[in-house]
This record gives sequence, C-alpha cells and structure tokens, in this order.
Amino acid sequence: MSRIRVTVGIPTYNRVQELSFLMDSVLSQMRDRFQGQIEILVADDMSTDTTRAVVQEYADRYPDMISYRYNEKNLGYSRNVDSVICNAKGEFVLLMGDDDALEENALSTLWDILDSHDDLGVVILGETPYDPQLKAPLADPEKQLNKAGGVLYRPGLDYVRERRRFTPALISGCVLKRDAWLQSGASDFYDTISIHILCAMRILLTHALYFSNVPAIKYRTSGVGGDVWTKDSIYPFAFDLGYLVGCRGIQATYPAKLHRYLHRQAMRSIVYLIMRQKSTQGPIHVRLLRMRLQELADKRDPLTWLAFLLLRLPRWLIRILMVLSMKARHS
Repeated sequence: MSRIRVTVGIPTYNRVQELSFLMDSVLSQMRDRFQGQIEILVADDMSTDTTRAVVQEYADRYPDMISYRYNEKNLGYSRNVDSVICNAKGEFVLLMGDDDALEENALSTLWDILDSHDDLGVVILGETPYDPQLKAPLADPEKQLNKAGGVLYRPGLDYVRERRRFTPALISGCVLKRDAWLQSGASDFYDTISIHILCAMRILLTHALYFSNVPAIKYRTSGVGGDVWTKDSIYPFAFDLGYLVGCRGIQATYPAKLHRYLHRQAMRSIVYLIMRQKSTQGPIHVRLLRMRLQELADKRDPLTWLAFLLLRLPRWLIRILMVLSMKARHS
C-alpha cells in the first residue's frame, strides 16, 4: 500500500453546504498519479447541522480516502486545527477552510512543488478571491500573482529578513510538514486565530518555505470567519501580531547577531502595533493585546513598559502618533 503523501485537512463547524462543495473540488481532481497517496480528513468540532451524515455518505463512497473525526467536545478553532494535523496520516497537510475550494489542477500544482524541492516545511499555494458563491473570481489571477514563478526561501530567517513579516493569514492553501508541526509547540498558540501562522514561523527555523505563483485556492470574500475577524477588528493587525510573536518566539535559538536583528525589527513594529491597537475598542482586543505583550517581552523588558505607557495615552494623541508612525513605516 502506498504511503499517504498529502492529507487535505478540513477543520469544520456547521458549514455542511460549503463543506460538500470543497470535498467535491478535491475528489474531482483525483488522478492515477495520486492513487493511494491522498487522504481527506474532516475534523468536525461538534457541529449541530447535518455535517456528520453528509460526510459519512462521502466516506461510504470513498472508504479508503476519506476519514471523519467528530469531537465529542467543542475544541474551538485553534485546537481543532491542531487536531487535524496531529491525526493526519499524510507526510504533508494541506489545510483548507471549510468554506473555500480548490482550483482545477491544484493537487497537480502541489505535487510538482513537492517533487521539485527537498526539505520543505511550509508551502503557500496561490489564492484567488471569489464571490460568496465561489462562481466568479474578483481578481485576475494572472495580474494578482507574480508571473516570474514561485519563490523558495531557505530554512531559518531567510523569509523573515526579506519580507519583514509573515503575511499569509488564510488557512486555505497553507501546506505544512506534519512531523515539523508536531515539534513546533502548537499548544503554545491555542485560543488564537493564527495558530497556523505562528507554528509555521517556528517550522521555518529548520525547513524551507515555498510560495507558489499558480492559482490553486478559491476563497470566499465573505464568510463566518471573515465576518468575525472584521467585527472584532482583529484582521487589520493579525499579520503584525503573528510576525512579532513569531520573532520573539524564535530569536533565542539564533546567534547574537540575528538576535539583535530581530530585536530591532520588533522595536520598529511594536509602537505602530500598540498605537493601532489603541485606536479600536472591544474586549477581544484587550485580551489579545495582554496575551501578546506577555509573549513579546517579560516585565524587565523596556518594550513592555513602553507598550503599557502608550495604552494610557489620550486617544487623540494616539491617533496623531499613529499617523506619524505610518508615514515613517512607508518612508
């Protein structure tokens, strides 16, 4: 029996119609090339709709390909993502949001990447925004993505140093090496919305990263997840949080020179981040900020005192500083 190379991991909760569309988009691409090497794993976080019955129908039709796990207790988003990867049989896990879908030939694109590069720990597949029904693209993929080809980043800080932050936020199209994930300390990032980003940052310490320029993922421009992020105003600075926490989490494992580099990058970003945070309201913001500050620096670190000082400034002053900071960032 062939070894499973890729698990299409789908954490889901109460999205049975969208989930069916996603699974059909995967099954329609099955070729002899992938025979016995692909698994679809659905991790159902205690859905109350008909998800269980529908997925079971798929599993009955494709017993050797589809696995279904029902959580007897609602784990929450981040823990369910971790559960998908921990229970996967594949060497790599292609994470997919349950309301997105694969473009035609997406699996062939991924296979070509895996065949062409060794030591990959993270692969980011090309994404194209679609309307809420996934019928019409909202951007020209040829214009949206770099025509020059994919980009390979070596292990370590090659990616962070060049791009300054880890920007992919969508779970769909994020491919992770399972063994590397198991060693990344995913439990450190439970109850966050960016567990896949933060673990990927750690994986990049020892594995390479590949960005694909070929459109492979269809993602909806509106959905439950997107609405939640927008409502709580988390989305605008999720990238910065992921970058900063990732840097602070990995800097201790590098030589002093790189340690100083990361520290300078954090210094440049922390003021902007906190000021942008101050300009919004909401209990989720407060909890996230306090948690991130603890991860960014201990109580002896001047960054912590600076952050709390900024949080006590009047809003009008924060907004002025924010404008100045944004100008400085883009100058």
